[in-house]
Amino acid sequence: MTRADVNDIRAYLRTLEPVRSVPTENKFPWPLDHRLSMIGWNGLFFEPGEFKPDPKQSAEWSRGAYLVEGLGHCGACHSPKNILGATKTSEAYQGSEIQNWFAPNLTGNRRSGLGSWSAEDIVAFLKTGHNARTTAYGPMGEVVRESTSKMTDQDLKAIATFLKALPASTSDTPDAPDRNVMATGGAIYRDVCSACHQLGGEGVKGIFPSLRGDAVVQSDQPLTLLRIILNGGRAASPSNHPSSLTMPSFDWKLSDDQVAALATYVRNEWGNRAGPVSASDVSDLRGKIQSVTSDY
Repeated sequence: MTRADVNDIRAYLRTLEPVRSVPTENKFPWPLDHRLSMIGWNGLFFEPGEFKPDPKQSAEWSRGAYLVEGLGHCGACHSPKNILGATKTSEAYQGSEIQNWFAPNLTGNRRSGLGSWSAEDIVAFLKTGHNARTTAYGPMGEVVRESTSKMTDQDLKAIATFLKALPASTSDTPDAPDRNVMATGGAIYRDVCSACHQLGGEGVKGIFPSLRGDAVVQSDQPLTLLRIILNGGRAASPSNHPSSLTMPSFDWKLSDDQVAALATYVRNEWGNRAGPVSASDVSDLRGKIQSVTSDY
């Protein structure tokens, strides 16, 4: 970040009403509970410095890079980490698990990334939490509500320019799913999903998101799809585009086998293609999120 932006943030924070807060006790094991241990980590993974525009790129691209890699720190969620918690730079923006959600691929991959999105799709999503393709749920809904919805159109366009320039990640073609599982999943979909998302998975424009061709649905990890089926979710509702839409939860109604079949069907119907989901995948996630409310 530039020093001017850091100073502006500090000036803003100093206008906020003070609160009394007791810091949470440090629970890291030794030696991680000592800040001196960060010296080694910083030596391996941290390079100090200030962002410098790339002279080979446009001013709009450079502004987008500054926002995505600095102030927006999008890679904190959307880039996978190594065993020491540092970003795998060779897989930057290719998606990563966070808080039992999957922050999706932001590269130009047409199946699981933003390859089929236009710059206008990205701007609309960041500004309102919705576009013709999908709706923001989970932690991304909070990002839209508290951050990107408050940005200028010029900065959102710059972010879109940078993201659209990311090269597409490579991905393996998953094996075709079991026919019986697809038949079971299709029956469940028609029973509990088609009223909103339509028989053809196209959804209802501006109301219910399309599942056909959706990057989140086809992500390498099905976490977000499973999380929404089990817990439901509240669509992003920023002040500039309020929404009361919610996705109901089905954890009370569908067994692990049924959720797995439904997810496998959605990930492989209407031209979608992604790996099958097992009942053990569902069971594992269900155990982790039982105490989580559906506010997300």
